[in-house]
Amino acid sequence: MKPRRFVVTCTAEDSLADAFFALADSRQNCALVAGAEDFGEAGEGGEHLLKGPAGVAICGVVTVADIVRAVSMHKAGKCSHTSLGCWRLGLGMSSCGRSIAAESSLAAAALAMAQHGVHHLLVVGGLSGEVQQQQQQVLGVISALDIVVAMDKWLSERSHLIQGTLALESVVESWEL
Repeated sequence: MKPRRFVVTCTAEDSLADAFFALADSRQNCALVAGAEDFGEAGEGGEHLLKGPAGVAICGVVTVADIVRAVSMHKAGKCSHTSLGCWRLGLGMSSCGRSIAAESSLAAAALAMAQHGVHHLLVVGGLSGEVQQQQQQVLGVISALDIVVAMDKWLSERSHLIQGTLALESVVESWEL
């Protein structure tokens, strides 16, 4: 997971070009989208907004793939929206399906990504005690690449066990001859 402090943030009022340049300048694959709404209020689509730093409402995430799709749609005349927020609303995008609780497993994150057809999830956690969706804050972002790297590390740490098992099997096979 990339901690929140390292994730670029764009505002819903930023142009699509500004969002693209923010991603390119930061060499990141995604950015948080901060809305102008107050923390705790429902967004345009009825979804609950997540809290970012200093109580700023986070209404979702935008990725390089989203920017490419927006530019393609704009060039084809299928989209006249130039602001990030209007474009997201026009496509019915929300933070729903793009977030996961911090205590969730990597398998749960992978499943959520697959079910929603996304490669990045907001990692959210509660502020304290009983956590309701309106009281969650964005702790960071996890990507499909993060999951692959974690799986590789896990397998690498256990490779001696796997190799040992294979060696043992060859010994047992030689006894059977």
